[in-house]
Amino acid sequence: MCLTYCVIHREALVSKEMSSGLNIVLTTVVTVVNYIKIRPLKPRIFNALCKDMGAEHSTLLFYGEARWLSCGKFLQSIHELKEEIATFLENESSPEGENFRDASFVMKMSYLVDVFKKLNTMIIANTHVGYH
Repeated sequence: MCLTYCVIHREALVSKEMSSGLNIVLTTVVTVVNYIKIRPLKPRIFNALCKDMGAEHSTLLFYGEARWLSCGKFLQSIHELKEEIATFLENESSPEGENFRDASFVMKMSYLVDVFKKLNTMIIANTHVGYH
């Protein structure tokens, strides 16, 4: 139990101490998702847009800082829907839409997806090996 907790705790601290550039990307993504999900009509409009654009899925996940292991799945779903999110935000005249069209922003988001996927894989492997 202790080793698993220590690994998870250490990785949680690492994820909180990321560079300011990556932190801005994560903060922006969380802000955009909250903008879409919290307002009553916006999720339905977003779902319809995703279906019109042929997206495989249309559900945005909430990010919970306390449950950081879900951050990888959260970022992966946002990355998969980046075109739909950009179009939605542009239709809303939101300046955040430009971020999802910006190559540097998307590259940093892709990097975060990969980092959190690796962290999640490492922790899952450690818990299944018997380090609990």
